[in-house]
Amino acid sequence: MNIHGRSIIYGVIVCACGALATAHAGSIDGRVNPRAYARRISSNDSEQMIRNEELAVARDLKTRVEQGDAAAMNGLGMMYALGRGVDKNYEVARDLFRRAALQGQVPGMVNVGLLYDRHTNQPGHSISAYAWLRAALSFGVPDEDRDAIIFRLGMIASRIGETNAARAERLANLLVEDIGQRVGFPKDRSADSASN
Repeated sequence: MNIHGRSIIYGVIVCACGALATAHAGSIDGRVNPRAYARRISSNDSEQMIRNEELAVARDLKTRVEQGDAAAMNGLGMMYALGRGVDKNYEVARDLFRRAALQGQVPGMVNVGLLYDRHTNQPGHSISAYAWLRAALSFGVPDEDRDAIIFRLGMIASRIGETNAARAERLANLLVEDIGQRVGFPKDRSADSASN
C-alpha cells in the first residue's frame, strides 16, 4: 500500500473516531442532543436510585443481623461478597455466611463453602470448602441446586486428593454434628447420609 492509500485509511479512522466521540457525548454538530442528554440523566438517576435502595437494604439487614436473624446474615453476606450497598469484603461475607450456617441455614453453608472455594487461596481452604458444601447436602440443599453442589464437591475432591478428601469428610461430619446440636436436629444426621 502506498503513502496515499495509508493517508486515506488514517483519515477515515480519525473521522470515525471523531464521529463516535461526538455521538457518545450526545451532541450533533456541537449541539446537545436532548434525547441523549435526557437518557444520560435518567440513567444516572436510575443508578442513584439503585444505590440508595441497596444502602437501605444493607441497613435493614444489619439491623436484622444484630437481632440474630440467620437469613439476614446470609443476605448481608451476599451484599458484602458482591459489593452491593456496602464495600466488597470477602472476609466479612465469609463471617456472616458462617454465622448463618452455624444456625442451620443451608444457603449460608453453601455460600461459605463456595466462598472458601472461589475466593481464597490459603492452605486448607479447599478442605473447608468441601466440608461446608458436604454439610449443606446433609441438611437438605434444594433439588434444583443439588447436582451443582455434588459436581462442585467432585471438582474439589479431585483437586485436593484422596487423603485430603477423607479429612474433609471427617470435618463435614463434625460440622453436621455441631450444627445439629445447636439447632436441635437428631444425632443420626451425618454427611454420609447426604449421598442417599
